[in-house]
Amino acid sequence: MIQVDGSNTELCDVVRQTLAGEGVVAGRVDMHFVDLDEMTALNSEHMGGDGPTDVLSFPIDGIDGPEPEVGGRQIGEIVICSEVAENQAPEHMGDLDSELKLLSIHAALHLCGYDHHDPQERSEMWARETHHLKRYQLSHPGDQQ
Repeated sequence: MIQVDGSNTELCDVVRQTLAGEGVVAGRVDMHFVDLDEMTALNSEHMGGDGPTDVLSFPIDGIDGPEPEVGGRQIGEIVICSEVAENQAPEHMGDLDSELKLLSIHAALHLCGYDHHDPQERSEMWARETHHLKRYQLSHPGDQQ
């Protein structure tokens, strides 16, 4: 069973469905929503970035390999800054709800090992995002460019 803990049950379900769609069968993900200041600090500390970002993923035990002896598999943590999402939504996904779904899918894919540092990785991750967005009758913003 995949367990996703967070304050937004709809987005927890988006993460759960994305992980299941990627073949993950068990584990736990914690999902957090933070303000601009906290996201700025996290982005600086963990990514070396300046300013806030929309979403960060922190893999912990990963999605495969041996099950930890104590406490089960902690797949990772997802941190979303709703204020950044709200600011970028009009030019990205169109509305906040759709933007948060994309960010949740994006973060879950990072926990599955996907990345976007080079064009090949970006293309693969984009294809998986597009696949999962269809579940919600949404198009990837890159498809609209």
